Amino acid sequence: MLTLWLAGRFFFHPRRMETAHWIAFASALAYFTVALAMVVTLSGFNGLRALVVQGFYGTDPDLRLQLPSEALFRPDSALLQRLLTRPEVAAVHAVLEGPAIAVHGNEFAVVKLRGLDPAYFHSGVPITLAYGALPGGDEEVALGVRLGERLGLSPDQTNRLSLYYPGRLGRTVFGGDAFVQRSVAVSGAFILHQEANQNLVMGTLNLARELFPEKASQISYLGIYLKREVSPAVARKKIMADVGTDFEVLLREEQHKDVYKVLRLEKLAVFVVLGFIAVISSFILFGAGSLLLIEKGRSLAVLSALGMAPVQLRRICIVWMGLVALAGALPGLVTGVVLCLAQQRWAFVSLSSSDSAPPFPVEVQVKDVAVVALFLVGWALALSFVRVAGLKVGWKQYQTFKT
Repeated sequence: MLTLWLAGRFFFHPRRMETAHWIAFASALAYFTVALAMVVTLSGFNGLRALVVQGFYGTDPDLRLQLPSEALFRPDSALLQRLLTRPEVAAVHAVLEGPAIAVHGNEFAVVKLRGLDPAYFHSGVPITLAYGALPGGDEEVALGVRLGERLGLSPDQTNRLSLYYPGRLGRTVFGGDAFVQRSVAVSGAFILHQEANQNLVMGTLNLARELFPEKASQISYLGIYLKREVSPAVARKKIMADVGTDFEVLLREEQHKDVYKVLRLEKLAVFVVLGFIAVISSFILFGAGSLLLIEKGRSLAVLSALGMAPVQLRRICIVWMGLVALAGALPGLVTGVVLCLAQQRWAFVSLSSSDSAPPFPVEVQVKDVAVVALFLVGWALALSFVRVAGLKVGWKQYQTFKT
């Protein structure tokens, strides 16, 4: 307690401000800026990650049951019944996916057709629609909003789309039946994640089986939707124990490994860059520590004459540097959290300059704040210990005053 009190007196003297104090305040200001930037930036990345993940909710199930090789398989009615009777499962939908060519007028695009159970479109899955509605039958499809723009579809008109798939049942180009073709109405366009907006077409399972005749008796995977209070990780373990090793069960993050990996790497890169700035800022603190030992040499000599050991004197300097780092980091953390909460409440910043643009998403996570605080203060204390232990000038000055 005495060490902390003495370090506090060295940190701020109400009657006399020395050079070491001004440098300490500059160091605290640098720590304040870095802590503020780290909290705001990491919270922004958390918000963007949540926005990206939210886009997957409309297209991807909580759990995906598929073969390890991602090959097609025939759905087993006994397996479906076991899954549906599990207490944590809310619904199970069969899905058949495949590539196709979408043609509208003179425009065409290679798309991914996803055929789902008709009950999927009435299950309340969170899908944001740009216009129109979800498919209401086998003769309707919904597609990504960017895909609709590329094909020249108009939201104010009734649009029809031709879907083509190369046939593999003995048809030839010379026979004039090289492609399986279906003409469908466009019921609406949805806004999800980037990949879905650009190339996804959603229709019924019967439509996909008609367009992919050689896959008519098979499916790509089973989409498992859980009840709200159920943890996907816990449910996954139970379902894997039930279905055995013939199938694999993927969490939503595992269904898009590359996207989640990029998000984690970007957040780590930002943390490393800002952490490097904090390391550079700590050198200001080291300079302040050197000046402190020089300017406080007489005070250290007095404390030594009163019986304080050299180890305790070094401890005072280390605690002093920790107080400087804490005096800058703590207000920076608090200010960063307040700014993020204000953005959540009043939305000062938007994703674009448009008046209708949504607010920039931010999400404050306690673990991020804790990691930033431990990194800044821990780094300052660790290197301050090394710095103080190796200082020679200040201790020579202290020995001069002592004698």
